[in-house]
Amino acid sequence: MQIQGKKKKEGTALIIVMVTFIASFGFSVASLSISHASLKNAEYNAAKARANYAAISAFEEVIAELKKRSITGVGDFTIMDGIVNIAGIANLDDIINGIITPTQAIANNEKVYTSEGKIIGFITTAVSITTSNKFERVYTIKTFSRITKGTKDLAKTEIEGKVRFAVANPSSFHFSYFMNHFGWMAANRDWQFNGNMGAAGVFDWFGSPLTVRGNPQFGDFDEATGTLIDPIIANSTGAPIEGGTISGFEINNGQNIQGGPKDEYPGQIHPGIPLLTTAHFDTVKEVAYDNNSTIKVGNTIVSDGVYGDISGPSDATKLAALVVAGYNPALENSTGNLFLEGTASDPIKLNGTVVVEGNLFIKGPIEGQGSLHVRGNIYIGGDVQYQSPVSSPQSATTKESVEQWIQDNKNKDILGLFSKGSIGLGSYYDYTRYNGVRQWIENEPSNESAEKKNGFDGMPSTNDFGENGADKNIWNVQRYTAEDASLGRIPVGFAVGDAVPGTGEDFDGDGKEDPRLTVQEFKPRDGADMEEVNNNFENLTSQYWGGNPPGDGNTLDNYTTRSTDRLDAILFTNKLFTSYVIVGRLIWNGSIIGRLEGAILGGNWTFNFDRRIMAISELSNNFQLPVVLKEIEVLDYKIQ
Repeated sequence: MQIQGKKKKEGTALIIVMVTFIASFGFSVASLSISHASLKNAEYNAAKARANYAAISAFEEVIAELKKRSITGVGDFTIMDGIVNIAGIANLDDIINGIITPTQAIANNEKVYTSEGKIIGFITTAVSITTSNKFERVYTIKTFSRITKGTKDLAKTEIEGKVRFAVANPSSFHFSYFMNHFGWMAANRDWQFNGNMGAAGVFDWFGSPLTVRGNPQFGDFDEATGTLIDPIIANSTGAPIEGGTISGFEINNGQNIQGGPKDEYPGQIHPGIPLLTTAHFDTVKEVAYDNNSTIKVGNTIVSDGVYGDISGPSDATKLAALVVAGYNPALENSTGNLFLEGTASDPIKLNGTVVVEGNLFIKGPIEGQGSLHVRGNIYIGGDVQYQSPVSSPQSATTKESVEQWIQDNKNKDILGLFSKGSIGLGSYYDYTRYNGVRQWIENEPSNESAEKKNGFDGMPSTNDFGENGADKNIWNVQRYTAEDASLGRIPVGFAVGDAVPGTGEDFDGDGKEDPRLTVQEFKPRDGADMEEVNNNFENLTSQYWGGNPPGDGNTLDNYTTRSTDRLDAILFTNKLFTSYVIVGRLIWNGSIIGRLEGAILGGNWTFNFDRRIMAISELSNNFQLPVVLKEIEVLDYKIQ
């Protein structure tokens, strides 16, 4: 009986083992299923992460592409208008739905992202463009990426967002004086500056006991509210700038400056100067024609919106209206050189923005509001004075008082003279002036302006200060590539390997490594983009000049003077500003912005900053300052 009991226990144990085995097997199967699901989930998460990164990268690359296409023509968006699909011709929905295969995408030059030899993403973009005005574009950008395994999709990501490209008035125009290279003042106690002084490089006062009354730096003026836009411009530490001397590198010898405030801001972030490129002129020409801009001397229309375009505006209705108003296209000289001399009885009358295709000579009374964008040089022969000037120079220091001053004077006369070349004030080839300016521009070591040396003499943003050895002569610019050529990024006149204008140390935006500037810059310019010297243009005859030249056979310099008492104008030059005015007391209401200056002035000089340029876009619908590209703004962004 004991033996029978043992067999029963053994049978029970076997059942328990079998149940345990089945349970263990089931648990193992379940564990394998869970592990498999976890692995699949992990594979999906990894694939989704890769898809997200690919789509995000594609989105950022599209923005970079748009920016690169606009860099050769800051302010000119016509180059963007034809973009429907930057990367190729495939449609986004076709890619998502599998209608476009990877092979077709590559054949269509579609942008393809790969990982480990496998295609993981495609780009399409700019499916719509919203244009609110000539100086703004809003793009809808879509990107898509797909991670595959064999013929099976592991993960997809779609991104859609809107980005705004726009231009703005450069903050350098908030200065009475700003040079993109080297700023300097060396004069007696009688000189007075009512406005801020600045330079991107060194600013040197040479120990001069001048009087400088700086102004607080506010944002632009909002016509709708009648207020200055906050925030005020701040220095590199974020502290408000109350006014004074501002430098991107260092300020020297300012210990004797009189007046106040005497704030100095070495290390101030470079506010940037605009570049008058070929594309800039193309855009401004469109603005000039759209707004029916003109210049009159007395009652005679001497120019429509573009001087040197002898056929006039292509719009027949606009041309007919100009002819009825008294315009004669035959008055326009094919050289594009415009001579303007007003008198008290027959002043120069401005009506909006005008492009001058050649060189400009200007002198005399001014009436109206306008800006002249000149491809060549500008010669200011003597006094230029508003018929209806501001009520009083602006010296307000509070935000509210500046706002009121702008409102009180916004409809008064204003002139902008913007040159792709150089600007000269006063006697042109006076022997003393010639040698004095040449000594300063060409021989003064601190005034070296060769672009490849900018890193050594304190220019910011070139990343080469302190270069040595084999690297010291490197010209730091971006260059066009074969990819740029295949995608149509290279503008006419440039090729693969050429510098991208306005990048790196190309501060004048011509895409060429320029030598040191010389007084030869003041020879009248010729050629498709005013690059060649033409000595014939010094003869003031109807063969070479339009407008109202005297036609007496004298040269350009015969109509300049060593004595100037009044200059009412806002000046900008891509290259040099110089003057030789040694008699009289010069009162200048406006500003001077440029690359480099070598002004020689005797007697006394009072400089009153015209703060209406903070509201310039509101003063007249067609008064256009040179502009800079604003920070690109992402308006909305969806990822799924």
